Amino acid sequence: MSTTKLHAVDTSDYVRPTLRLIVDESTAVQVGDRPIFGSQITIRDSLASLNGKVLLPGLIIGWVDYVETTKFGCLTSEDHYIDASKFLYVEKNQLVLAKPIKLIHFPEDIKSSKQIFSFCEA
Repeated sequence: MSTTKLHAVDTSDYVRPTLRLIVDESTAVQVGDRPIFGSQITIRDSLASLNGKVLLPGLIIGWVDYVETTKFGCLTSEDHYIDASKFLYVEKNQLVLAKPIKLIHFPEDIKSSKQIFSFCEA
């Protein structure tokens, strides 16, 4: 009689890679509680209070003015590029999460850094 050992991996200490949601240099981005006139992208200011929280698909994280997801990108800690459309989409000028993410850091100065926030997949 043969005995097969089952192997399980404890993922409680597993840290998912951190990604940075960025926007290209030529795109104007602001932070506000509603779309800001003259800004191509407005990110919801209420996200700043959600650091460490899991954000669910369908959450509106901002508004865009004639901007598609091609203006966004994700960078790994090694600066490898990942297409942002894996994580968000645009619907009726709203920027919407496509899958659950854990918000890690919402920077104070999005306007000059062009980094929207840091996150990992939930």
